[in-house]
This record gives sequence, C-alpha cells and structure tokens, in this order.
Amino acid sequence: MSEISLKTNRSRSEQVRARRQQSSPARPTHAARPAVRSAPPVVSRRVQGRVTTPAYKRVGSRTRRSFSVSMESGAELVLGSLPNVQIGWRTVSGLLVVILVGLVMFLTNSATFRVSAPEVVGITRVSPADLLAVTDLVNRPIYMVDPQVAAAQISQAFPQLVNVNVRVGFPASVMITAEERQPVLAWEYNGPVVWIDRDGFIFESPGDLSGLPIIHADDLPPFQEIKTEDEEKLGFTASSLAPSARQMDAGLLQAALQIGSSVPAGSDVIYKPLEGFGWNDAGGWRVFIGTDLSNLQVKLRIYQAITQTLAERGITPTMISVAQPDAPFYRVE
Repeated sequence: MSEISLKTNRSRSEQVRARRQQSSPARPTHAARPAVRSAPPVVSRRVQGRVTTPAYKRVGSRTRRSFSVSMESGAELVLGSLPNVQIGWRTVSGLLVVILVGLVMFLTNSATFRVSAPEVVGITRVSPADLLAVTDLVNRPIYMVDPQVAAAQISQAFPQLVNVNVRVGFPASVMITAEERQPVLAWEYNGPVVWIDRDGFIFESPGDLSGLPIIHADDLPPFQEIKTEDEEKLGFTASSLAPSARQMDAGLLQAALQIGSSVPAGSDVIYKPLEGFGWNDAGGWRVFIGTDLSNLQVKLRIYQAITQTLAERGITPTMISVAQPDAPFYRVE
C-alpha cells in the first residue's frame, strides 16, 4: 500500500515538473551580450561662440578591387584583391619637381654638356683665345650660353669682324663664324699701328703692313664711338680688349687716301690735328696742306712757288703750310 502511494506521488510530481518546463521559455545557455552602438561622428563643437575642431575623425576604408578569371569548366577563379590607390595632384607635382631638379643638376655638373673649345670659322686675324676671353664660353653649361649675347660681345670687342654669328648645338657644341674687314689704310701713332677699312672703322693691326699706305701721327685720327643695336638692347659693358667700336670721319679718310698718292715718292705722310695732312720733304722740312683736299692741285702749285722763292733767297725752312691757300706761311729755326 505504501509502495503504491509513493509511486503515485512520484509520478504526479514528475507530471507537474514537465508541465512547468513546457510553459516556461528555455533559458539561454550563455549570457546575452549587451548590444554595442557606435556613436555618431562629432562634426564640431561650439564653445563660447567659437567652433572647435572635431573630437575625432572617422577613417574611411579603401575599397579593394578583386579580379576573377573564368575557367573552361565554367568555374571562376578569384585572384587576390588589390587596394584602390588614388594619386593626388600634389604627389604628381612633387615628382615632377624632383625630376626637373635632378635633370638641371645633371646638365650643370656633367662634363658632356659643358663647352670645351668652340669651333671658329672665317676668322684668321683674331686668335680663338681672345674670342673666348671676351665671351667666357669655356666650361660653361650649354643651356647657359646665349648666342645673341656672345655674338654681340664679339662684334663690340673686335670691330674688324662683321656678320658675327654664334650657333649652339647639343650636347655642347658652339660654332663662331664671321667675316673680316679688309684694311685700306694704316695709321701709326707713336709706335702702335691700327688699320682702317673703307667704311672708316678703326681696329687693331695684327698682320703685315706691306702694300698699305700709312699715316704717321701723334695720336689716333678723329673718330666717333659706335654702339651697335645689340649693345643697346643687351646692355653689356665694353670689353677690355677694345673699349668700343671707333669710326673715322669719311671725309678725313678720303683725304688720307688721296694725300698718300700725291706726296713725293719716298716721303712719309704725316698728320697733325691743327695743320692737317702733310709729309716730310727730302729737303729736311715739313709740309702741311690741311684736311680739305678739294683744291689740292692749287695748294701744290703754291707750295712749289714758295720753295723756289726760299731757295733763291737761301732760306731753309723747318715747316711750310699751304693749308690756307690765301694765307700760306713758313717757319724757320
């Protein structure tokens, strides 16, 4: 009896327990984690009328590109993904600056792009060393050579050269071409000698004087300084080899050429600023006929008459001047 009642009580308790389990929800095996909410980004904060910088900045993710290859079986082979890199203008400009600076340094320091010895064509009376001293081209980077300035410097320093041209080639070649003026008169002044061409330009005499009429004087002939258009435009200073281009007066040049063919054979043609042109006579005196030779034949006849009269009187002059035909005179010691 007691055993039967115990079994009945046990079965009832089990039934009650089963009903409770069905009515109550199942408990989770692990404790639930609280949900994490991301805080919105702080754009700015206003503190006492001024805007402060953001507390933090959200870092955007870079999209990665993936590549796939289709196979013959229909399958698709997915390759590794690559980051989507974007290059800005600042990066490109920075690379260009670095490349240009490196190129300039290479052109400046490399011996390949430095002028060694320019080629000179058509110039025989001026040494290449003098040309280089004026232009300063040796060992200069080729990109620093200005052909126009170099040609103007040569023309200014050496008036005996015309049509001067300087050509620059890559990597470091320089060619200087010019034509030389042809002298028609030599002018000696107390030792130094200069040449004068048919246009009156005065330049140094580096060659032989044979075949040229020569004038002996105490100084250079009257001249005016000539400044070329290139000198005025470029504005460089005169060279130490030649202060400036000098041009003799055209009328005085024609008189000098004419007197050279009119003096007695073997006589030296002379020039004085006040007395003009003349010569040293074989009798031991000087003769001056001035600078105006338009009436040269008249002056020569007056001179012959004076010398004949002085010879008859036994007078030996030291100088006879017929520069003024209306008022000739002579001097004695």
